[in-house]
Amino acid sequence: MFELVPPELLWLVAIAFIAGLVDAAVGGGGLVQLPGLFTVLPQHTPAMLFGTNKFSSMFGTAAAAFRYARNVRFPWRPVLFAAGTAFVFSFAGATA
Repeated sequence: MFELVPPELLWLVAIAFIAGLVDAAVGGGGLVQLPGLFTVLPQHTPAMLFGTNKFSSMFGTAAAAFRYARNVRFPWRPVLFAAGTAFVFSFAGATA
């Protein structure tokens, strides 16, 4: 079975697991995962590896935010106002 799995994948899973443990304990799992990505996949561009790291960290952040919002009374009105304002001005800055 293991001959069907590339060896890089096994290393990436191990690195992601360790990064998740570090991120859950003290935060900053990307400080573990990003050097691991550069070590295991040196043939890829930095932009691709940074994007991969950010994409995977997005799920942990979304899960933590969802759990926090479920357990704590959350002031949605100012958060939605800030998110809308950030969207408008980031769009304006990107198209200027």
